[in-house]
Amino acid sequence: MPAIAAIAINNGEASPVSHSFSPLGQDAKTGIWWYEDQSPRVNSTSPLGWPRIGILTRRNQQAGVGESAKNRVNKVEVTLALPYMETLGTNDSGLTPAPTVAYIDRAKVEFFLSERDDIAMRKDVLAFSKNLLSHATITDLVQNLTTLY
Repeated sequence: MPAIAAIAINNGEASPVSHSFSPLGQDAKTGIWWYEDQSPRVNSTSPLGWPRIGILTRRNQQAGVGESAKNRVNKVEVTLALPYMETLGTNDSGLTPAPTVAYIDRAKVEFFLSERDDIAMRKDVLAFSKNLLSHATITDLVQNLTTLY
C-alpha cells in the first residue's frame, strides 16, 4: 500500500509545469482521500480556486458460501477538479466582492477490477487506459469538443 504523499503531475501547457497536490486527508463520510494543489493555478489566492484530486479505493468483502466471483470487484476511482475563478471587479461602493468560482472542469476515471484478476491483468487495464486517454481520437474529443460520426 502506498504511503500518503504529494502527487506531482504536469499541466497541459506548451511548456508543461509540474503541480504538486498535497494530501489533505480522508473524508470520514465518503472515504475519499483528497489532495490539493495549493499553488494558485488560475490567479486565485483563495482555496476555492485550488485544483483537487480525489482517490477512492474499495476492496470487495469476503465471498459468502456459494457466492459467485462474477460480479465481485475491487474499485479504484480517481477524480480531478479544476476550478476557474470568476473575474472580479469592484462594486459601486469600491469594494471587491468575495472570490467566486465561475465553473469547474472535472474528470473521473473508475477501474472495476475483478477479484480473479492477477497483476498482469491489472497492469493491462491500466496501460490500455493510459494509452486510450492519450489517443488522438480521445484528445480531439476532449480538447476540441468534436463528436464521433
